Amino acid sequence: MADPLLGQQLGKYRIEAKLGQGGMGAVYRGSDTQLERPVAIKILPKHLAAEPEFRERFLREAKKLAQLTHANVVQIYDFGSEGDYAYMAMQLLEGGSLQELLEERGRLPPREAARIVREAARGLARAHRAGVVHRDIKPANILLGDDGEVRLGDFGLVKQRGGDEQPLTQTGAVLGTPHYMAPEQCEGLPDIDGRADLYALGLVLYQCLSGVLPARGSTPLQIIHHRLSHDPEPLRRLAPDVPEPLLRLVEELLVRDREARLDDAGEVAERLDAFLRGAPGARGPSSAVAAPAPAPPGGDDTVPVLPTAARLPEAASPTLPDTASAPSAEPGRPPTGKLLSADAPASSAEPGRPPTGKLLDSGPGTPATPPPPRRTLLYVVLGLAVCAFLCFFCLVVSSATQGLSGGGF
Repeated sequence: MADPLLGQQLGKYRIEAKLGQGGMGAVYRGSDTQLERPVAIKILPKHLAAEPEFRERFLREAKKLAQLTHANVVQIYDFGSEGDYAYMAMQLLEGGSLQELLEERGRLPPREAARIVREAARGLARAHRAGVVHRDIKPANILLGDDGEVRLGDFGLVKQRGGDEQPLTQTGAVLGTPHYMAPEQCEGLPDIDGRADLYALGLVLYQCLSGVLPARGSTPLQIIHHRLSHDPEPLRRLAPDVPEPLLRLVEELLVRDREARLDDAGEVAERLDAFLRGAPGARGPSSAVAAPAPAPPGGDDTVPVLPTAARLPEAASPTLPDTASAPSAEPGRPPTGKLLSADAPASSAEPGRPPTGKLLDSGPGTPATPPPPRRTLLYVVLGLAVCAFLCFFCLVVSSATQGLSGGGF
């Protein structure tokens, strides 16, 4: 059945296509015939527009939302009525909604999900500061622009705190989308506040990160019953790859008791912003030394060098015990700091040579290389020669003395 509003004009707005339908009205794509710009037009259904109370509430909502000038809240341009219809003309975002994005991709990467929900939280914080409770936060009401812009839309169930208007529903009535309703909304409590919006935002983030919704059921009543009788399955079990800061944030938003629930949309935005600023390549400090790279092929004498940041002090640098296979150190030059590779084949070891991969620490003050054996032998020979010469000299002197003594008597 064709929509009778398509092609019609309300005030200066021409209706071109239907974008969506909700319990509090339908949203159409249209154009401002005077300013020649695209707009989104929300139209209150006939049966509600015919009720003075709903019509007045619709007008009050439009006036209140017109004051919410914020980069993350859909801007309202105009309000009017014609015939049986009341309508709002609003900013049109060409990128669709988060709901469409999730239907297309299932789940989002953590950084993308955090960015979108951060922007929604900023818009929600602005609404809460103005005393406005959305009461219908869900992916379909998070609108996306082609340039990455994110704005909250469809405040059709908005509730103004601190106002003097009478409630439109009786105590115990349930308003909202069951999959995204907080427990207190499911119970029909009359004093719904911003904490219900934050619970719903936590469900949105949960869905973005996992690709599923925690409440089960095929009817609104079953979903509400499940919400009241079951806690959501832990996100860390469904999506263990999600970073810990996001897991903790979801847990704090989905606390059943609203008195213990995270209650500040501004804080939610700040925590997501902190995650996004620290997420790219963020790694905590580590005291572990990186493992040496494997020795490249080409010979057993190729040894890796320990990374500069982890090198030992020069005074305690280990030395290689075998000088035959290593170049002699220049005078005054510190040891190179190279290590024998533990991956070298066992067959490369020579007889009497320490096994590869172990260090011999000769302690501070020990020469880098032992004195050559030949030099030691030379010292011994010279010492013996000197001793022999001294003995011979003593014998000669003794004999001469005895001869002189014998000739005198």
